[in-house]
Amino acid sequence: MEPTQTCGFCLRFDRNTMPNLQHLGKCKFCDLEELAADTKVCEHYVTEIKVQRERRGFYVNLLPCGEREGPFPTDNSIDHVKLAAKLGLKPKQIWLANVQVPSQKYDMFKETQFLILDKKTKGITIRQCFFLEVKTSKHRWRFRLYKIKDNEEEIRKENLEPITGWISLTNVEDLRISQRAKAIRSILNKTFKDSDVTLETVIMAIQDHMVEWQERKEGTVDQEKPGKIPKAELPTSEEVSDVFAYEGDRKFNSRIQIKSLGFPKARFLDLKIRYKYTDASGEEVSDEHNLNFEKNFDASAFATYFDSNSPKSAFIVLRQKGTIQEGSYVSAKGTKETAITQAVVSDRQGNEAKSWFVHSHKCDLRRQPNWIFAEGWLCRGKYGRIGVLVSGFQNESEVMMPDEKTVKTSKEYLRAITTEEEPTVWKIARVMKKKSNLKGKETTKGFVADFLLVGSPVWTKTPEGPAILSMTSCELGGTTTAKSQRIREMIRWLRAGKYESGRKTSAGLAAGAEKIEGMGWVARKGLLPSADLSFLIIDNMFPHALDEYVESRRNGIIMLTTIKPCELWARTRLKLLSNPTIPLDQHLHKCVALKIYDRKFIARFTFATFTYGVEPEIRYNPGIEELTEEDETLLNTVWNVLRWNLSQEITYTVPLKLWRRIMELSKQLELKFGNEEIPLFLRANPHKIATLAYCFALFEGAEPGERHVDQAYQWLVQCGTDMELDEFTAQWKEDHTLSDEEYESLSKTINEKIVEEMRIQGGEFTETLPYKFLKYVAKHGEAPMEEIAASISVSDKTIKNRAKEMKGLGLIKSARKGYFFTAKGVRFYKRWLKDMNNGYPVCPVYPDSKGQPPFGEEKKQNLDNFTGKKGVTSRNGVDGVNGETAIVIDKTPKGPIALQKPKPHETIAGNVKPLKPIEQGQCTDCGKERALTHTLNKNGSSQKICSSCAHLRSHFKKGTQFEFEYVALDAGLTRREAGERFQQLVEEQKLGRDKEGLCRWI
Repeated sequence: MEPTQTCGFCLRFDRNTMPNLQHLGKCKFCDLEELAADTKVCEHYVTEIKVQRERRGFYVNLLPCGEREGPFPTDNSIDHVKLAAKLGLKPKQIWLANVQVPSQKYDMFKETQFLILDKKTKGITIRQCFFLEVKTSKHRWRFRLYKIKDNEEEIRKENLEPITGWISLTNVEDLRISQRAKAIRSILNKTFKDSDVTLETVIMAIQDHMVEWQERKEGTVDQEKPGKIPKAELPTSEEVSDVFAYEGDRKFNSRIQIKSLGFPKARFLDLKIRYKYTDASGEEVSDEHNLNFEKNFDASAFATYFDSNSPKSAFIVLRQKGTIQEGSYVSAKGTKETAITQAVVSDRQGNEAKSWFVHSHKCDLRRQPNWIFAEGWLCRGKYGRIGVLVSGFQNESEVMMPDEKTVKTSKEYLRAITTEEEPTVWKIARVMKKKSNLKGKETTKGFVADFLLVGSPVWTKTPEGPAILSMTSCELGGTTTAKSQRIREMIRWLRAGKYESGRKTSAGLAAGAEKIEGMGWVARKGLLPSADLSFLIIDNMFPHALDEYVESRRNGIIMLTTIKPCELWARTRLKLLSNPTIPLDQHLHKCVALKIYDRKFIARFTFATFTYGVEPEIRYNPGIEELTEEDETLLNTVWNVLRWNLSQEITYTVPLKLWRRIMELSKQLELKFGNEEIPLFLRANPHKIATLAYCFALFEGAEPGERHVDQAYQWLVQCGTDMELDEFTAQWKEDHTLSDEEYESLSKTINEKIVEEMRIQGGEFTETLPYKFLKYVAKHGEAPMEEIAASISVSDKTIKNRAKEMKGLGLIKSARKGYFFTAKGVRFYKRWLKDMNNGYPVCPVYPDSKGQPPFGEEKKQNLDNFTGKKGVTSRNGVDGVNGETAIVIDKTPKGPIALQKPKPHETIAGNVKPLKPIEQGQCTDCGKERALTHTLNKNGSSQKICSSCAHLRSHFKKGTQFEFEYVALDAGLTRREAGERFQQLVEEQKLGRDKEGLCRWI
């Protein structure tokens, strides 16, 4: 039985409602069931009706009368009421298509004939003006249109001029509607007035010669060479339109992107609408219309009802379309309640439309898909909003997946070319560099990093915990290093992924809440959810805009909490391209450029790469490399494998046999590159090595093994060495670790300063300035100079000088907010404080100095009051210190001094030794009740004295009265107490004058 020619009148119907149909059998070519009805519908045009059952429904074919030769009936020439009555259907169940199929007896058909030019060229001539070359394979048809130069009787190959490229379609019928075939339709429209009839004639001629096209399947045309692996033919859904163009309710099966989602709502899929109308006799009649989603279906009526939740709005739509009689709405009853989710979707050209998702096992929105292939109807909802009523969909990844046989062949090819010298991904990167013709070895390294990103799994599960999302990487380089150009070439070749430059889009990285009329607040997807289960490359985005969302996406979910709370899937492979704030070669260590990101963010990177400039001799080499056949085969193979990897949510579970090796290499990686300042290789090293091992194994068509674990480790070592992270880590450890020798040296220096101050000022070590200074900084973290000075009751200059000493020892640093400990300072302070509290090292104990002025603060003031003279400023800084006020000492003794006969020098002053215990008693020198802390050995007897007297005997040997009082001031006495002490010691004959007139101890 010959296949039936289709005219394009489509009809959805229930087979049980057509009693006049007769079963004819199955078509031998398409294996589709046919039915026929011997009914005369149009008296002059149609004598036969054939109903063809196809996979997606039934189609009514109106065949022209065999005795009549054109013109053919138009859509308006068919009486749909009569046709529906004779078929037992309602008039609005017949959907009108484009044009009729002409009869084979029409003259124009004779000008459209099948033609074979040579063994490889077959096609259809179109009115001796054009030649349409046709090729077919297992999954697609290919067409190319030629212009015939000369109107000769014999058409030759050299007489043809191609005016279009090859156009790939799923079947011949797509010539009518596919956007890809628009170029052919445009040429026919410009050339012929009856272009629609011409196109239908061409389609019929191609279908009549189906056997000739099938010969190609045996390998006579375009036979693939042995060993050559072509790029996989991806199964795609039949596309009604690439854009939202409303020409009445019709089926929709195309690719759309979900941009925002509303809340699910409850609606009925079966409505029984009661209404009343007035018949021809003027009598009011009640009737009922059953609006059912499966049988008696109207897309616009359901869409309007879904919008308004009012069955009356569906009744109004049905009345306007003429489906029911003009009348008034009475009531409605609904059954089969289900969930309906409203959304905003866009087509390939970015046109936005409304959509209604009818939840079912074919339409489940829990996974939050991005690009989908939707099946449903293009219709209108409330207020005439154009949209898509979706009854089912497939995720984009499921549609773009190559078949298993192609993937298996590709993996076998990759295993065959794998060698031990280097990873296969480097070979692929060199071929990709040749394809892009970008110069420099940095391009090869960049392509390797890009391939590792695309070839990574979605999740990596190690024995240490739950699966973690992967991968995130970054690349730093100048604006002239062609990073973005390389990335665009990668995405264009792979036909997957997303690249965004310098902006966050209206919804940002995560999502944004937007109020849409008729829907309320909806969640509009940002970049990360839009690239779900794919890969995203962001160029030059501010680092502070990335930290929060990349951190929250570790579980694959982006959360929105403002205005409208929601969770969106963001299982995205992510790469960041950034320009360093200053050129890389101006850093002492190049890895410091990574600090444009937050430390926590740096730790999330699986790896980071730096891209440098290309030398002029290499950059401006005019040579262009051509891909060989072997290169093409390799790229096609990798294309198949990468598309397969992107088409599913892969979770790589690390086998236990590899875990010991992974942990061993992770430890080596941290010892060499691990530091807390740039935490690129810290703690998460096992996860990073495991993820990269899967990537290297994918490009070799194998399962991950120890060889791939070693390759992952070598790649990370190469990245760390290239950015000089190993040199930075060695310097960082030297600055942040504290050895025992360094501690002893620092401790000795600090203790000497404390002991010296205790000896002069008195009191315990907790009362000294170094201790108070370090304690205040440790307590407050960052302490300004003014706050420290106010807390200790000293001048700002004293704190500044003390801070210089501490900074010189490497214990503290200064910033805008004040002083703070370095890492080495923290380690020293914790250990030193513990030792000091335990009594080590042993410090001498001096009397309490509370209430006395700190040493050195009032010395200058007391001295000026004592002498009655003002200081003199030294210009050269010799008499003073750095131009400070110098001390002028008047050595002239004032007042009478009673002198006694001096005794031998050996008996004037004895040795002063500190007492370990502190006793309270009368000092033998001053006679006052004080804490006795020292022992004076004199004439074979021991006398206990206080700390101030001990200080006087130790620091004053001989001199004037002024010098004695100066030392007394250092001992903690006031000016008045110093004068009284001098007079007391003279009266008690403990002080006397020698031959030179100087006072000395008796």
